[in-house]
Amino acid sequence: WQAGATEMRGCWTLRKENVLGVQLGLSLGLVEALRVGLEICGVEVVTALRGPVHHLILKGGRLTKVPDLLEWMRLCEVRRLTWDNNLEQDEVDAAPICTTLVEQLELEFVSFQGFRLTDAGIEKIAAAACGAASLQDFQLDGCECSRAGVEKLGEALQGASSLPGADVIGFQPCKGAVVRLDHVTTEQAVKHLKALNNEEVENVRIHNCFVTNTGADKLVGFIKESQTLRRLDLAGCLFFTRDVNKLAEAIRQSSSLQSVDLRASFFTAFDMATILEAIRNAPSLQTIVVEVCDTSDSGMERLSEAILHAASLESVALHGCKFPDSGMCKLAEAIRHAAGLRSLDLHDCHFDDDRAQQLAGAIKEAPALQSFGLHNCRFSDAGMRQLSAGVAQAPALRSIDLHECRFSKQTLAGFLNAIRISGSLKSIDLG
Repeated sequence: WQAGATEMRGCWTLRKENVLGVQLGLSLGLVEALRVGLEICGVEVVTALRGPVHHLILKGGRLTKVPDLLEWMRLCEVRRLTWDNNLEQDEVDAAPICTTLVEQLELEFVSFQGFRLTDAGIEKIAAAACGAASLQDFQLDGCECSRAGVEKLGEALQGASSLPGADVIGFQPCKGAVVRLDHVTTEQAVKHLKALNNEEVENVRIHNCFVTNTGADKLVGFIKESQTLRRLDLAGCLFFTRDVNKLAEAIRQSSSLQSVDLRASFFTAFDMATILEAIRNAPSLQTIVVEVCDTSDSGMERLSEAILHAASLESVALHGCKFPDSGMCKLAEAIRHAAGLRSLDLHDCHFDDDRAQQLAGAIKEAPALQSFGLHNCRFSDAGMRQLSAGVAQAPALRSIDLHECRFSKQTLAGFLNAIRISGSLKSIDLG
């Protein structure tokens, strides 16, 4: 049985009814990772086991008898620890327990998931991680803390020379002042950064990350040096302002970069101005995806100038825009006169009747526009009628995407009827 059991090597789940089976697996060296549901099996069940456990995965529940668990983890030579709490452990006792586990065990990898942490708590955990001599990769996934807490975490990890995985920490915003650390883990993000040493890398994708100065320097250095980079996807990332300036300069100087995705990234109006200026002057950039945070007259003017004057720009996607009257006028003029613009996607944008009319007029006269997308956008029935008239007369339009747009059956019927006169339209996606 032992000779034929190698296919059972891997991650095992401990339950009360299979304790003897797991113990046998430990004895045979088949348990590379042990998953324990604390609401089903308490610490006393876990600590009764004997054998090497390379990776311990704790799921949910409250962790009691911490000293007993620590001693057991030492005996079993645990080197990797994942604790997924699913936001059950309250913020008062989570940080001390997490800190104790990091400080008193010789762990190489730690991932705490689903904790609510105070600013003080997250600072203590970060300090413990930075002081752990054996720790190589540290992750906080799906945790809730304040924006200030995330900033403290990033600042602490910048000085952690022993943590190769600490220069990028993933997170995603929640409503209000709360930040939720995302399931884009440090380990996953750093794989991308390590891959930057490969001279043939064409695509870099790092989502929902807090990028420290160290991480930004590595990324910017690669963009400037690479002769093969085609696509840079940094959706949902947060950069320090000084690093935004460096990133913008790298985008402007790159001779190979064709696509930049910055949707849902945390740029101030000043940061966005810097990025748009770089986009306008980038020699090879063909596709941009941005979330416009500055809808002031000056902000919309910079966006319009980038669309109109970028040397190679063919595709533009805008997310979450609420256009002021003058801003919509500027954008419409840019669409109308951008000779190279072939694709325009508007996501989660809201148009009243006046803005719909301005957009329709721009689409009607766009000389090269072949693809037009409206994802989850809002129009009144009157606005859709105006838009359909513009789409029907667009000279080069071949496809339109109305995915997740909401309008009545009567409005849809009117839209379809209006675009019948189009001589170029070949594809309609209604989601």
